[in-house]
This record gives sequence, structure tokens and C-alpha cells, in this order.
Amino acid sequence: VGLVQAEHLVESLDGLHVAHAGKNPTQLPNPFEHVRREELLFLARSAVADFQRREQAHLGSGAEVLFSVQNRGKGASLRRGFQWFLGHPYQTLVLMDADGQHDPKEIDFFLDALDQTKSDLVIGNRMSRPEGMPLIRVITNRFMSWVISSMTGQKILDSQCGYRALKRGLIEKMSLKTTRFEIESEIILEAARLGFKISSVSITSVYEGSTSHIQPFKDAYRFFKFLFNYSFKRLI
Repeated sequence: VGLVQAEHLVESLDGLHVAHAGKNPTQLPNPFEHVRREELLFLARSAVADFQRREQAHLGSGAEVLFSVQNRGKGASLRRGFQWFLGHPYQTLVLMDADGQHDPKEIDFFLDALDQTKSDLVIGNRMSRPEGMPLIRVITNRFMSWVISSMTGQKILDSQCGYRALKRGLIEKMSLKTTRFEIESEIILEAARLGFKISSVSITSVYEGSTSHIQPFKDAYRFFKFLFNYSFKRLI
């Protein structure tokens, strides 16, 4: 379904689905079999030298591919994806990781939640069913979510979940600066700062046969460093 360390944007219904790949997606079952292949867009986060691999990224069906010369991080890739999204007449954006930990069949949960809750940002909640999630991840996610909830004044159940849906109005107004995994928290803080409503939807926690690039202790350090810098910049 793509190349090593690629960002996948998949158009469906009136929205766009974006997935972040942490390993070669060709090693995974194709999760997008129900999506028209000509509506796939890949954001490759590492250079692809030969033309043959570029053609493979198109899946032989006209999918569009945006290449980055360097791997600049998930945040940088998502911000580039946001720019691409805003250049098209879509109203809804769904983000998902393509490392096998998010089930594309649950995309409709997010679209339904946007309509039913009248929210501008819907975040997947794995904490209601964290089966298979390493204990350190459960503890780290719950703590980070508590911190983010305290800062935003809204109940955020799983702040580090990359599976989420955003409305166009939010994407147009956010001012994003981060380039790595901190972007998960930055999106939430920006949504709250701008007065947008945030809600959650329960999703399946999938860990069997997948590999996460999250490093709990290292990313916790980056998390608090980001929060300090974000809060300081908002004060000056």
C-alpha cells in the first residue's frame, strides 16, 4: 500500500483520510481495499531514488505521490498534507496511522461522531479498550491526556492517538509549528485555544503484528518540552 515511512492520504466520501506509515506498508494487508485506488495520495517521508519504486507507490492506478527529500518527521509530513488538503474542496479530514494499529473500518465512527456531537475535532480513544497495549504506554497516555485535559478545559481521553477527524474550519485556523510526534498535542491545544469543540470516539486498540515508533520516555520528555515552549510563546 505504499513506501517506507510514507504518509497516505485516502479520499473517501466527503473527507480525506491520512495515514502515517512506520514501516513498509507492503508488509501489511491492504487496509484500503474498499477505497477507489485513483483517490489515493501518498506523502513519502524519505527519498525514493528509482522510478520503479515511484511507480509502485502509485499502485498502478494513478494515485498521487508527494515526495520529501528528507524524513522531516510526522509533524512536518502532516502539515504538508494539511496544505494539500486545503488546496482541494474537502470539508473533512481523517488522520490515521498506517503502522497497523488503526482499523480503517472504523473511519465511519469518526464521521458519525463529527455529525452527532457537532465537534470540530474527534480523537480516537483506545483507553476504553487498551487490550494488547503495553502497560507503560497505557500509563503514559493516561497521564499525558490528563495534562492536556487540564490545559484545554475539555475532556481528552487519549491525547496521543493519531486516529482523529478534523473539520476544514479548524485546519484553516490552526498555527502548527512542530515537526515530530508533538503535533498530536499541538493540534489539540490549537483547537482548544481557537474555541473549537473536541470530542472522543472509542476505537479498537490494535497491537498484534504491528510496530510503533513511539518511545514512551523519550517522547514524554519531548511532550513536556513542547508544552513548556507552547505555553511560554502564548504568554509573550
